[in-house]
Amino acid sequence: MTLRALLASVAIGGLLASAVPAAAQTRDPLAATGHWSIPERSQARTPPMGWNSWNAFRTEVDEAKVLGAARAMVDSGLSALGYTYVNIDDGWWLRRRQSDGRLEIRTGIFPSAHVEGRDSSFRAYTDALHGMGLKAGIYTDIGRNACSQAYDLHSPNLPEGTTAEREVGLAGHVDQDIRLYFQEWGFDYIKVDACGINVYGPE
Repeated sequence: MTLRALLASVAIGGLLASAVPAAAQTRDPLAATGHWSIPERSQARTPPMGWNSWNAFRTEVDEAKVLGAARAMVDSGLSALGYTYVNIDDGWWLRRRQSDGRLEIRTGIFPSAHVEGRDSSFRAYTDALHGMGLKAGIYTDIGRNACSQAYDLHSPNLPEGTTAEREVGLAGHVDQDIRLYFQEWGFDYIKVDACGINVYGPE
């Protein structure tokens, strides 16, 4: 190969490389691949305002504590000022059922989620919050595992069971879990963490 041909091939290779998106060059498994549209009214008047169980209770959350906080928000007048979100953070899940991938609720601490002869459900809980004029939020992680499984190994209420049963994050179950949270259980808000994927990686 002549020097001129070699330089030409290097130049063409450089042009091709620059034409390939950076995500494709690095083969980032988390690179965005979808298309999005922005609704006409894409900005809320205020950020979501309310209460989250994490700072007060970490994984030691339960239904009585959350509903107590909800009642305090109403009684104190905070909800009338726009503080309407009541969010359960980490600690609510028991496991991911392997037969169908469904998340199971820790009904020992959320007793209203126990439905005799049926799958556990947060519907009674979210209905109670909606009845107070509040909105219900829930927690998950974009990876396979929750943050508590990486950083709070001795905390109570960690997911139980086999390795697969303890994989309670969204990875591999996005559509299924989102339908469960919003359509079936009636939540209005979801907190999606990412420290699970930061520790365990995308796979």
